[in-house]
Amino acid sequence: MNGFLPTSNNNNILRLGSFRQAFPDALIIVPFREPVQQAISLLQQHTQFWAMHERDSFSRYYMEWLGHHEFGRTHRPFLFPVVSG
Repeated sequence: MNGFLPTSNNNNILRLGSFRQAFPDALIIVPFREPVQQAISLLQQHTQFWAMHERDSFSRYYMEWLGHHEFGRTHRPFLFPVVSG
């Protein structure tokens, strides 16, 4: 199967192992933005979702149901495994 899957889902960083297992020959490219601009953008998203979740309980419920916990009142931190060595 040949193809190209562009995605900007932040949660995919947690799925890289699964992607590698499912598609062992895949070329996985993870782009990085300038760190300060990325941090500013993420804070703005978090602030906007926090306000939206306060105004609109459905949006909070929907994001929770989808499993989108990157921003707002449903935020949960990413927990990466500890790698020793």
